[in-house]
Amino acid sequence: MSFVAELRQELVDAAEREQARRVPRLGSPSPRLVVAVAAAAVMALALVLAAAALNTRPVDDRNPSPAVTPTPDARPLFGGTLTPDTRYVTSVFVPRLSFEVADDRWMATDTTLSDELRLVRVKRGAPGPNPPRIRQLVFLRISEVADPSVRGLEASRTAAPADLHEWLSDHPDLRVGPERPVTVANVPGERFRLRPEFDRPAHVDPWCARHTQFTCALIAPSLNWPDGAHLEMIVLGTEPQPLVIVLFGISAGDLAAVEKAAAPLLKSLQIGVR
Repeated sequence: MSFVAELRQELVDAAEREQARRVPRLGSPSPRLVVAVAAAAVMALALVLAAAALNTRPVDDRNPSPAVTPTPDARPLFGGTLTPDTRYVTSVFVPRLSFEVADDRWMATDTTLSDELRLVRVKRGAPGPNPPRIRQLVFLRISEVADPSVRGLEASRTAAPADLHEWLSDHPDLRVGPERPVTVANVPGERFRLRPEFDRPAHVDPWCARHTQFTCALIAPSLNWPDGAHLEMIVLGTEPQPLVIVLFGISAGDLAAVEKAAAPLLKSLQIGVR
């Protein structure tokens, strides 16, 4: 069976499992912005930095999907702080991902979802009086979005567009920069910057508004951003569905810190590994 066929079957199986065990998470309290706030405060420890990065594997130029290669000695990814010099592999997320981290300031939250994997950048040193920084790296498959022209969360649910950059650029609550080519794990794609800017978003995430200090615009499941946040989005041309990578910072400085910290991780990334 070809890689594309195997990955398509994984997606079908994952969708059936998701449908059986939970309803879609549009507006529901899956790992969200507040996870980073709590995690950053709780995980405030003095840790030692270590460097680690591996080369990605080759890909067939005729097919944007990465080749399936074994990942020896990989540790299954579970929630908690990640250890450098250790290769992790996801068990549930589709497509399967494998990567290493360069230091011990990354923490995985919920690793039981087939369409979302969220890594939080935890704070170093003792907790201070200032609010903890919010820095995240998120892997997603986006199957639906919230149409900003339709009132009501349930009524606004619609299938994700074929061109995500174009759809986000037309969203009234977002300011989106131009696309730039990028290659991650030998898979070509596009990357672009975006910022939420709104007085009152088209759709307020009720859970975020109720449990955090932020009013968040609900863009899609797992995409709920406060006004003024800074983001970089990477859309990779995997098949049969794009892999979306979001780097998130509450400020420009936070985003720059996430980009720097995520660079070794993304360099070591393998997609579709067995």
